[in-house]
Amino acid sequence: MALLSAHNGSEETSATGYLLPRHTLLSAAQMARHRPVSAAPEARWWVPLAITGTGEYLVVDHRPGPGYGAVLQVDHEVGLAGRKAWPSLLALVTELGGVLESGTPLKMPGCPAYRPVGGHRLNWELVPDSTDPRVRLREAWQRAEQRLLSTAPDAFACLRPPARPQDIRAAETPAPLHAQLRALFLLHDGADAPGGHNIVPGGYRLYSAAELRIAHGRMKDAARAAAPEVGFLALSGEAVVGGSPRPVPDSEQVPTHSSRSGHACPVNVSWIPFAVSVTGDELLLCQERGTRHGSVLVWDPGVNDYRTRWLDLVELCEDVAR
Repeated sequence: MALLSAHNGSEETSATGYLLPRHTLLSAAQMARHRPVSAAPEARWWVPLAITGTGEYLVVDHRPGPGYGAVLQVDHEVGLAGRKAWPSLLALVTELGGVLESGTPLKMPGCPAYRPVGGHRLNWELVPDSTDPRVRLREAWQRAEQRLLSTAPDAFACLRPPARPQDIRAAETPAPLHAQLRALFLLHDGADAPGGHNIVPGGYRLYSAAELRIAHGRMKDAARAAAPEVGFLALSGEAVVGGSPRPVPDSEQVPTHSSRSGHACPVNVSWIPFAVSVTGDELLLCQERGTRHGSVLVWDPGVNDYRTRWLDLVELCEDVAR
């Protein structure tokens, strides 16, 4: 109530900019319109405080008890429902005041740190963090773009603008994309043919978010169609794709399908196709939990299986930069 009495929300385009990194404060009318923000039963006790352009919320918890008044993070797109960011609004405002006076970074749980930038309006800049895979990817891709601009300007011109958040969310159904792949889409929504095939070593063109969704759907359809015809790779109850054999339930067993070249290719629907060659071969990002999680896989006809080509997307970007 005291916050609304002082300011009835904010606008991102106003002279103040963002009071919190990426978040716009909601007015009283917007708070009412945005409720509820989650299907969780406790959501009826949450009052939305601020929202980002991609649908993440900060809410104030009004449930009776020791957590009353806490500021929580909510992002129902990735299943984040009610992670405590500050114990109270007073704690948020106190920390924010200290950050604005000192210029030190503001850090919310699970989010990169931002520091305030002075000027005629309040802005925030991302604080580089070498341990954050998204930051590492952006830095590696910046070097890759510099190399492309100087040595392959036609290929550089084929890179598309950043993907729209709604297109990324559509590609994430039902599971979220790997953080590095999401970060790559926020830089470029793939590349256009034919010059786009001259970006990734091996002649691969990056898919757009919409193309990825279609390609992944095609892969899942092929897996379902192949299952009754050729059975499962793991008929013995052991997973033989993506690492050492391990017992798996029926729901996790991986069907096979035949590639256009006639090989029996293992398919795991947790692998995400994100780039394609002129001959139709795809690069897959492994989202299966295990030793190869986050690695880039390529089909190897010599061993009739997929093998790791890059340990992660950062290594791929570094290869582009060479």
